[in-house]
Amino acid sequence: MSGKSTYRLFLLSILCLATTKNTILAQEIEQDSTSTSSPFLASEVHYFATDSSQIDIQNKKVLLYHQAQVNYKDIELQAEHIIINWNDNTVFAIGLPDSTGKIIGEPIFKEGGKTYYCESILYNFNSKKGKIKEMKTQDGEGYIHGDELKKNSDNSMYVQESKYTTCSHDEPHFYINAKKLKIIPNKKIVSGPANLVIADIPTPLSIPFGFFPIQDKQSSGFIMPNYGYSVNRGYNLSNGGWYFSVNDHMDLALRGDIFSLGSWQLKTQSTYKKRYAYHGNFSLSYSKNILGERGLPNFEDRRDFFINWTHNQDPKAHPNRRFSAKVNAGSSSFNQLNSTIDNNYLKNTLNSNISYSYSWPGKPFNLSTNIRHSQNTLNNALSLSLPDMAFNMNRINPFKRKQASGKQKWYEKITIAYNANAKNQIQTIDSLLFTRETIDNMRYGIQHKIPINSSFKLLKYINVSPAANYTERWYYNRIEKSWNEDSLYVEENTVNGIRAVRDFNTSMRFNTRIFGMYSFKSKKIKALRHVFSPSISYSYRPDFGDEKWGYYGSTTVDTLGNEQSYSYYSQGIFGTAPSGKSGNISFNLDNNIELKVRKVNDSIAEYKKITVFRNLNFRSNYNLAVDSFNLSNFTFNGRTELIPKMNIKFNGSINPYQINSEGTRIHQYAWKNKLSLGRLTNFNFTINWSLKNAEKSIAQERPENASDEEWNMIQNQLEDYVDFNIPWDVGLNYSYNYSKPIFEKNVRQTFNINGNIRLTEKWKIGFHSGYDFDNNEISYTSLDFYRDLHCWELRFNWIPYGFQQSFNLSINVKSAILQDLKLTKRKSFYDFQ
Repeated sequence: MSGKSTYRLFLLSILCLATTKNTILAQEIEQDSTSTSSPFLASEVHYFATDSSQIDIQNKKVLLYHQAQVNYKDIELQAEHIIINWNDNTVFAIGLPDSTGKIIGEPIFKEGGKTYYCESILYNFNSKKGKIKEMKTQDGEGYIHGDELKKNSDNSMYVQESKYTTCSHDEPHFYINAKKLKIIPNKKIVSGPANLVIADIPTPLSIPFGFFPIQDKQSSGFIMPNYGYSVNRGYNLSNGGWYFSVNDHMDLALRGDIFSLGSWQLKTQSTYKKRYAYHGNFSLSYSKNILGERGLPNFEDRRDFFINWTHNQDPKAHPNRRFSAKVNAGSSSFNQLNSTIDNNYLKNTLNSNISYSYSWPGKPFNLSTNIRHSQNTLNNALSLSLPDMAFNMNRINPFKRKQASGKQKWYEKITIAYNANAKNQIQTIDSLLFTRETIDNMRYGIQHKIPINSSFKLLKYINVSPAANYTERWYYNRIEKSWNEDSLYVEENTVNGIRAVRDFNTSMRFNTRIFGMYSFKSKKIKALRHVFSPSISYSYRPDFGDEKWGYYGSTTVDTLGNEQSYSYYSQGIFGTAPSGKSGNISFNLDNNIELKVRKVNDSIAEYKKITVFRNLNFRSNYNLAVDSFNLSNFTFNGRTELIPKMNIKFNGSINPYQINSEGTRIHQYAWKNKLSLGRLTNFNFTINWSLKNAEKSIAQERPENASDEEWNMIQNQLEDYVDFNIPWDVGLNYSYNYSKPIFEKNVRQTFNINGNIRLTEKWKIGFHSGYDFDNNEISYTSLDFYRDLHCWELRFNWIPYGFQQSFNLSINVKSAILQDLKLTKRKSFYDFQ
């Protein structure tokens, strides 16, 4: 046998002994400056098969069977059958039929982070070109199906008979069908003439070409408007505009609504975020709403605006300094005319707060500055604090020894604190905000408070707490009143100048706690536990209305010469020093009552606590410093959670004195002639009953794949999301308010119900309603229907009657990339007028 034959036989023997897992080493080559097709590979090829690997030496092929896999650089190919051809450095993969004739192990091709599912694939290792039959892949939020895909060396792809969709099903519920499609990875998808197909039925909606951006990062672009028709406002385009991707930390969206009969709205929205520093969002809206017909009495031309701003600082940004903002401000009628969200429409007050705080490290000092805004949309009342500054020193023990030894001295328990507050406040109505009168009526001042406290034990069980408080106010003007003989009116004159108004008081408080337990022989109720916390205190305050303090004056108030005392600082932002000597003895009786009961259907003796009454409280005081009506009203309040998920609160006031036939209070106790504690002057009672299953809601449980930005957006806009984690929840609220100061009784009752019901895994219904007892009619009511259609969603909001009577039907694709594929039908309260 020749040497050449011996060498071939030896090589064949080695190949026959090869295992099913193999590695083919690439030959190292030098690359020149020109692009050439090399017969050798630039890296190793690893291949594996579960069943068998056959090597065809003559044809230079490797055949892999059953769960075969080939890896080359960043390429991974899996299939039931794979053929590696070293003649042209290609790999071919295909699925094979099983014993039942079903095709199994169809190829899965991965390259550069992209995955392709297909019927067969032919790929060239050198040129990086390939041909894929019956392909499906995902790019961004979209899925691409195609009869044939041709891949180029620059990773661009051409697809024949393509389907583009955002539906993840193998047989998509809808898709855009195009004869030809070009894919430029991580940039865009471009198609020729395309047609929308729903449930495999072509629709009349066609386009001459398609463009779908698939960038991983956000980019600027046009926001497609919604279109519709309104009887009173005409044809409209809404929520159209332009989106600006400013940078990686900020974006901006400019949107607008326009109606053919004159109404319009402009909106700007922006979100921003800097990692480990801050995040927030801002929006500004301005609208013009035309109601009714021009020339008729019911015609109105409304101009409204609204500002929303939320800013939060990351706790890691600065441990001692913090800035936050939550602004909700605008015209009183903006939400009523422009919002379809229940919470916004029903909201009667708008509140804003911008705050900055700083704490000195290792020191008891802190500084805070707030700008506050409060607005009542019913009466247009407006209150602004510009600004409200506070400097505080936390409680310290000034006499405490630095190195304590032995028993603590009584004076070491003395604590002292300091609080300074500077405030500037405007109170007006929104239409008069920028007038001279509002500026003249501005209230401002500075207040200082120094509380001194201590505590010690008396007879082991009684806590004694002495205290003294000093308050000083600085005002920059005062009001002096005088009787005008000509006009016969009391005139008020503002006298400028810095003046201090001081007051102080002292008190001594005694309190203890008494525990009681009563055991039952019942198998269901084991014990009743009662915690009784009585306290009694005495406080003294001198009469700061005395002339020697200089805080009060007197003036004639009528032609009879009657005089009336008044405070020069009654309109001061921090009030004035109180008049009249006070020597109050106050008592407070606080009770907590709990039951220990056996759990229902419990085979072993396990018990749970049920709160019968939490903070059942009775209080009053007796003023030794006055000559009549020494006893104040008895007040009581309490809360019970005896019924699971139900919170019941109540409070009231009882006047201990009798009244005569004219309604005047007389100095005679109510219990003198009859068994009565007094007259019930007011009583409030509320029930809040919340029922839901034990699963966590979207507001409680953060999704594992949610980024910080997405989670913050969800928390700030919960009303825009549908929570399918809770099958049902119902909230009931009832309030009863009773008032009878003298003879006339006033009763006001309200009832509200709201909730959500998940009928199936895909259907959910939300509702909000109530009953108006004053008018004996159902109050504001709304119904919300939501249907999850996998890749689509249906929303229907219906307000059946009232000022906001309307309905809104929307069917749209979930994915943001095809968000403009939707059907909207809307009829607002304008159109029912």
